[in-house]
Amino acid sequence: MLLIFYLAFTLANLSFCQESSAEQIKEKIANVSSEKLQQKILLTDSQTIQVKNLLINYLTDNNKQESNLELLNKINSVLTDRQKSKFEIIKNEWWSFVEKEMESLVKK
Repeated sequence: MLLIFYLAFTLANLSFCQESSAEQIKEKIANVSSEKLQQKILLTDSQTIQVKNLLINYLTDNNKQESNLELLNKINSVLTDRQKSKFEIIKNEWWSFVEKEMESLVKK
């Protein structure tokens, strides 16, 4: 009986750790990616937080109802006109960086 309880507890704990680890990976991707964008187009702290939150929402959407184009449009909506111009120039490069981050952190 004690063994069954121990196994159930261990499996529940392992499942929690995997979920927690997945959330940490998504947060790390969002942090690194939003900071990179902040450096490239000079986001304010508020804009950086907004971009980070948009990325976290995108990454946690298990159904992937939102396309990357929709995400990029949402990011574009928090930018000033000057930043939008810069974002247009670098968005493909930046999105490639985001995708590589997702791939590299998921492999770990």
